[in-house]
Amino acid sequence: MNARHPSEDESVGLLALIDFKWLMTAEGLAVNVDRLRQDAAYAQTVFDAADASGNAVLRRIARELRERLGMGPAGAPSGAVA
Repeated sequence: MNARHPSEDESVGLLALIDFKWLMTAEGLAVNVDRLRQDAAYAQTVFDAADASGNAVLRRIARELRERLGMGPAGAPSGAVA
């Protein structure tokens, strides 16, 4: 079987986005995935909330997504590169 993992085909892994969305929901925050991918200010606000979470898995996925979306490390200006 030659099935491919969805994230192998996408610059921002679909599974990572969905995991992030549900982890944020567990924190009591709804995330609009389409807007997260298209609106840098919204994404910054959402990632800042994730960074403040006590959930280490959520913080890790947020860091990975931030980098995949080209936003640089946490606390960096939008578009910054590490």
